[in-house]
Amino acid sequence: MFQNVFSTKGRIRRTEFALSYLIYVGAIIFTVSLAVATKIDLFYILTMLV
Repeated sequence: MFQNVFSTKGRIRRTEFALSYLIYVGAIIFTVSLAVATKIDLFYILTMLV
């Protein structure tokens, strides 16, 4: 799993897609909670970049 992440050949499996999506959602939740808790503009910018 995650052997050829950036390869353009073939397709990824459902588990790879699901894990990638969960990591993405976790990163969004983490950056949004940091932005709300600290009120620092840098975390709002970081949230928009993620």
